Amino acid sequence: MLSIKHDMHIHTFASKCCLDELQTIDNIAMQARELGLERIGLADHVWDNPGLMPNDFYQGQGRDRCLNLKRSAFRFDNSDLDVLVGCEVETIAPNKFSITDELAAEMDFVLLATDHFHLRDLVAQPKKFKPRHFARHMLEMYLGGIQCPFGDIMAHPFLTMGYYDIYEDVIAAISDRTFNEVFAETAESGKAVEITTHYLGNPSRGKLFSREVPIRILSLAREAGCKFVFSSDAHQLSSICRVLELKTLALDAGIREEDIHPIALRD
Repeated sequence: MLSIKHDMHIHTFASKCCLDELQTIDNIAMQARELGLERIGLADHVWDNPGLMPNDFYQGQGRDRCLNLKRSAFRFDNSDLDVLVGCEVETIAPNKFSITDELAAEMDFVLLATDHFHLRDLVAQPKKFKPRHFARHMLEMYLGGIQCPFGDIMAHPFLTMGYYDIYEDVIAAISDRTFNEVFAETAESGKAVEITTHYLGNPSRGKLFSREVPIRILSLAREAGCKFVFSSDAHQLSSICRVLELKTLALDAGIREEDIHPIALRD
Protein backbone atom coordinates (compact mmCIF):
# COMPACT_ATOMS: atom_id res chain seq x y z
CA MET A 1 0.00 0.00 0.00
CA LEU A 2 1.02 3.58 -0.55
CA SER A 3 -0.64 6.88 0.27
CA ILE A 4 0.55 10.42 -0.30
CA LYS A 5 0.20 12.46 2.86
CA HIS A 6 2.98 14.99 2.36
CA ASP A 7 4.52 17.46 -0.08
CA MET A 8 8.09 18.38 0.79
CA HIS A 9 8.84 20.96 -1.90
CA ILE A 10 6.53 23.97 -2.12
CA HIS A 11 7.59 27.51 -2.96
CA THR A 12 6.00 30.62 -1.51
CA PHE A 13 5.88 34.13 -2.90
CA ALA A 14 9.27 34.64 -1.21
CA SER A 15 10.86 32.84 -4.17
CA LYS A 16 11.52 35.17 -7.07
CA CYS A 17 10.32 32.53 -9.54
CA CYS A 18 6.94 32.34 -7.78
CA LEU A 19 4.73 34.97 -9.36
CA ASP A 20 1.52 33.97 -7.58
CA GLU A 21 0.83 36.49 -4.82
CA LEU A 22 -1.68 34.04 -3.36
CA GLN A 23 1.15 31.59 -2.66
CA THR A 24 1.29 32.43 1.06
CA ILE A 25 1.83 30.11 3.96
CA ASP A 26 -1.84 30.33 5.01
CA ASN A 27 -3.23 29.65 1.55
CA ILE A 28 -0.78 26.79 1.01
CA ALA A 29 -1.81 25.26 4.34
CA MET A 30 -5.49 25.54 3.43
CA GLN A 31 -4.88 23.85 0.08
CA ALA A 32 -2.82 21.10 1.72
CA ARG A 33 -5.59 20.34 4.18
CA GLU A 34 -8.13 20.10 1.36
CA LEU A 35 -5.89 17.52 -0.32
CA GLY A 36 -5.61 15.47 2.85
CA LEU A 37 -1.93 16.18 3.39
CA GLU A 38 -0.50 15.91 6.90
CA ARG A 39 2.96 17.45 6.39
CA ILE A 40 4.29 20.07 4.00
CA GLY A 41 7.73 21.50 3.43
CA LEU A 42 8.15 25.10 2.30
CA ALA A 43 11.43 25.45 0.43
CA ASP A 44 12.20 28.82 -1.13
CA HIS A 45 15.35 29.61 -3.06
CA VAL A 46 18.04 31.29 -0.97
CA TRP A 47 21.52 32.72 -1.27
CA ASP A 48 23.62 33.11 1.85
CA ASN A 49 27.20 32.32 0.92
CA PRO A 50 29.50 35.38 1.02
CA GLY A 51 32.27 33.36 -0.63
CA LEU A 52 30.34 32.98 -3.90
CA MET A 53 28.80 35.60 -6.17
CA PRO A 54 25.09 35.16 -6.94
CA ASN A 55 23.56 35.87 -10.33
CA ASP A 56 20.69 38.31 -10.90
CA PHE A 57 18.08 35.68 -10.05
CA TYR A 58 19.45 35.25 -6.54
CA GLN A 59 19.92 38.94 -5.80
CA GLY A 60 17.66 39.83 -2.88
CA GLN A 61 16.91 36.22 -1.95
CA GLY A 62 18.78 36.27 1.34
CA ARG A 63 18.46 34.35 4.58
CA ASP A 64 15.93 36.77 6.13
CA ARG A 65 13.19 35.61 3.75
CA CYS A 66 13.53 32.02 4.93
CA LEU A 67 13.93 32.86 8.61
CA ASN A 68 10.92 35.21 8.58
CA LEU A 69 8.82 32.45 7.04
CA LYS A 70 10.08 30.01 9.65
CA ARG A 71 9.04 32.37 12.43
CA SER A 72 5.56 32.74 10.94
CA ALA A 73 5.12 28.96 10.84
CA PHE A 74 5.08 28.73 14.63
CA ARG A 75 1.33 29.29 14.62
CA PHE A 76 0.90 25.86 13.05
CA ASP A 77 2.51 24.12 16.02
CA ASN A 78 0.17 21.51 17.49
CA SER A 79 -2.22 21.81 14.53
CA ASP A 80 -3.51 19.04 12.27
CA LEU A 81 -0.88 19.97 9.67
CA ASP A 82 2.89 19.85 10.13
CA VAL A 83 4.46 22.88 8.42
CA LEU A 84 8.22 22.63 8.00
CA VAL A 85 10.22 25.54 6.67
CA GLY A 86 13.39 24.75 4.80
CA CYS A 87 15.11 26.09 1.72
CA GLU A 88 16.20 24.99 -1.74
CA VAL A 89 19.94 25.24 -2.04
CA GLU A 90 21.75 25.73 -5.33
CA THR A 91 24.71 23.57 -6.29
CA ILE A 92 26.91 25.92 -8.31
CA ALA A 93 29.53 23.29 -9.05
CA PRO A 94 30.58 20.11 -7.27
CA ASN A 95 30.93 21.00 -3.57
CA LYS A 96 29.97 24.67 -4.08
CA PHE A 97 26.61 25.65 -2.59
CA SER A 98 24.50 28.78 -2.26
CA ILE A 99 24.43 28.65 1.56
CA THR A 100 26.77 27.73 4.36
CA ASP A 101 26.21 25.16 7.09
CA GLU A 102 25.31 27.96 9.54
CA LEU A 103 22.02 28.74 7.77
CA ALA A 104 21.38 25.07 7.08
CA ALA A 105 21.43 24.41 10.81
CA GLU A 106 18.68 27.01 11.35
CA MET A 107 16.25 25.47 8.86
CA ASP A 108 13.90 22.54 9.42
CA PHE A 109 15.33 20.84 6.35
CA VAL A 110 17.40 21.54 3.25
CA LEU A 111 16.70 20.57 -0.34
CA LEU A 112 19.81 20.22 -2.50
CA ALA A 113 19.32 20.99 -6.20
CA THR A 114 22.19 19.70 -8.32
CA ASP A 115 20.67 19.95 -11.80
CA HIS A 116 19.54 23.54 -12.37
CA PHE A 117 21.43 23.59 -15.65
CA HIS A 118 18.99 26.15 -17.06
CA LEU A 119 20.80 28.75 -14.91
CA ARG A 120 23.56 28.96 -17.47
CA ASP A 121 25.15 32.07 -15.97
CA LEU A 122 25.54 30.43 -12.56
CA VAL A 123 25.54 26.64 -12.55
CA ALA A 124 28.50 24.74 -14.01
CA GLN A 125 27.75 23.41 -17.48
CA PRO A 126 29.13 20.23 -19.08
CA LYS A 127 32.21 20.79 -21.24
CA LYS A 128 30.47 19.02 -24.10
CA PHE A 129 26.79 18.40 -24.65
CA LYS A 130 27.00 14.90 -26.02
CA PRO A 131 24.95 12.54 -23.80
CA ARG A 132 27.92 10.75 -22.22
CA HIS A 133 29.63 14.04 -21.34
CA PHE A 134 26.43 15.51 -19.92
CA ALA A 135 25.82 12.30 -17.97
CA ARG A 136 29.30 12.40 -16.44
CA HIS A 137 28.87 16.05 -15.44
CA MET A 138 25.44 15.42 -13.93
CA LEU A 139 26.84 12.53 -11.88
CA GLU A 140 29.65 14.73 -10.57
CA MET A 141 27.17 17.41 -9.54
CA TYR A 142 24.90 14.89 -7.82
CA LEU A 143 27.77 13.22 -5.96
CA GLY A 144 28.85 16.65 -4.73
CA GLY A 145 25.40 17.01 -3.20
CA ILE A 146 25.57 13.59 -1.56
CA GLN A 147 28.92 14.48 -0.01
CA CYS A 148 27.63 17.85 1.25
CA PRO A 149 27.73 17.95 5.09
CA PHE A 150 24.22 19.40 5.17
CA GLY A 151 21.12 18.61 3.15
CA ASP A 152 18.20 16.28 3.73
CA ILE A 153 16.58 15.80 0.32
CA MET A 154 18.06 15.47 -3.16
CA ALA A 155 15.72 17.68 -5.19
CA HIS A 156 14.41 16.45 -8.58
CA PRO A 157 17.45 14.18 -9.12
CA PHE A 158 18.85 13.46 -12.57
CA LEU A 159 16.92 15.92 -14.66
CA THR A 160 18.60 17.77 -17.52
CA MET A 161 16.86 21.04 -16.69
CA GLY A 162 17.07 23.40 -19.61
CA TYR A 163 18.10 20.56 -21.93
CA TYR A 164 15.10 18.25 -22.00
CA ASP A 165 15.62 17.53 -25.69
CA ILE A 166 18.53 15.23 -24.76
CA TYR A 167 17.16 13.95 -21.44
CA GLU A 168 16.44 10.36 -22.54
CA ASP A 169 19.82 10.00 -24.23
CA VAL A 170 21.67 11.37 -21.19
CA ILE A 171 19.97 8.98 -18.78
CA ALA A 172 20.54 6.08 -21.20
CA ALA A 173 24.27 6.90 -21.04
CA ILE A 174 24.28 6.06 -17.30
CA SER A 175 24.51 2.33 -16.63
CA ASP A 176 22.42 0.51 -14.04
CA ARG A 177 25.64 -0.32 -12.22
CA THR A 178 26.59 3.35 -11.94
CA PHE A 179 23.12 4.29 -10.72
CA ASN A 180 23.28 1.49 -8.15
CA GLU A 181 26.60 2.77 -6.82
CA VAL A 182 25.43 6.38 -6.66
CA PHE A 183 22.14 5.53 -5.00
CA ALA A 184 23.85 3.22 -2.53
CA GLU A 185 25.91 6.23 -1.48
CA THR A 186 22.71 8.28 -1.29
CA ALA A 187 21.12 5.70 1.01
CA GLU A 188 24.23 5.62 3.19
CA SER A 189 24.20 9.42 3.50
CA GLY A 190 20.65 9.33 4.87
CA LYS A 191 19.44 11.85 2.30
CA ALA A 192 16.01 11.33 0.73
CA VAL A 193 15.40 11.00 -3.00
CA GLU A 194 12.67 13.32 -4.22
CA ILE A 195 9.86 11.98 -6.40
CA THR A 196 8.97 15.14 -8.25
CA THR A 197 6.15 16.20 -10.55
CA HIS A 198 8.89 17.16 -13.02
CA TYR A 199 9.03 13.42 -13.73
CA LEU A 200 5.49 13.65 -15.11
CA GLY A 201 6.62 15.83 -18.00
CA ASN A 202 5.01 18.96 -19.38
CA PRO A 203 4.51 19.09 -23.16
CA SER A 204 3.72 22.81 -23.09
CA ARG A 205 7.23 23.47 -21.73
CA GLY A 206 9.07 21.01 -23.93
CA LYS A 207 9.34 18.30 -21.29
CA LEU A 208 8.65 15.33 -23.53
CA PHE A 209 10.14 12.01 -22.48
CA SER A 210 9.16 8.42 -21.87
CA ARG A 211 7.59 7.64 -18.50
CA GLU A 212 9.97 4.69 -18.31
CA VAL A 213 12.91 7.04 -17.77
CA PRO A 214 11.94 8.24 -14.26
CA ILE A 215 10.58 4.78 -13.43
CA ARG A 216 14.04 3.34 -14.15
CA ILE A 217 15.72 5.98 -11.98
CA LEU A 218 13.35 5.47 -9.06
CA SER A 219 13.42 1.67 -9.32
CA LEU A 220 17.21 1.61 -9.14
CA ALA A 221 17.16 4.04 -6.20
CA ARG A 222 14.71 1.77 -4.36
CA GLU A 223 16.84 -1.32 -5.07
CA ALA A 224 19.85 0.51 -3.60
CA GLY A 225 17.97 1.14 -0.35
CA CYS A 226 17.01 4.81 -0.80
CA LYS A 227 14.10 6.42 1.00
CA PHE A 228 11.77 8.85 -0.78
CA VAL A 229 9.64 11.96 -0.44
CA PHE A 230 6.91 13.28 -2.72
CA SER A 231 7.09 16.84 -4.00
CA SER A 232 4.98 19.08 -6.21
CA ASP A 233 7.65 21.81 -6.50
CA ALA A 234 4.59 24.06 -6.71
CA HIS A 235 5.00 27.71 -7.59
CA GLN A 236 1.25 28.38 -7.53
CA LEU A 237 -1.67 27.09 -5.49
CA SER A 238 -3.25 25.22 -8.38
CA SER A 239 -0.12 23.08 -8.78
CA ILE A 240 0.04 21.60 -5.28
CA CYS A 241 -2.61 19.00 -6.15
CA ARG A 242 -0.25 17.46 -8.72
CA VAL A 243 1.66 15.79 -5.91
CA LEU A 244 -1.16 13.22 -5.76
CA GLU A 245 -0.48 12.28 -9.39
CA LEU A 246 2.85 10.79 -8.32
CA LYS A 247 1.30 7.74 -6.66
CA THR A 248 0.99 5.69 -9.84
CA LEU A 249 4.54 6.54 -10.88
CA ALA A 250 5.88 5.50 -7.49
CA LEU A 251 3.92 2.24 -7.48
CA ASP A 252 5.21 1.38 -10.94
CA ALA A 253 8.73 1.85 -9.56
CA GLY A 254 7.97 -0.58 -6.74
CA ILE A 255 7.89 2.05 -4.01
CA ARG A 256 5.72 1.28 -1.00
CA GLU A 257 4.84 2.90 2.32
CA GLU A 258 7.94 1.51 4.03
CA ASP A 259 10.14 3.32 1.48
CA ILE A 260 9.07 6.81 2.60
CA HIS A 261 11.80 8.83 4.33
CA PRO A 262 11.17 9.71 7.99
CA ILE A 263 11.42 13.44 7.25
CA ALA A 264 8.09 13.20 5.42
CA LEU A 265 6.23 11.41 8.22
CA ARG A 266 4.02 13.23 10.69
CA ASP A 267 5.41 13.43 14.21
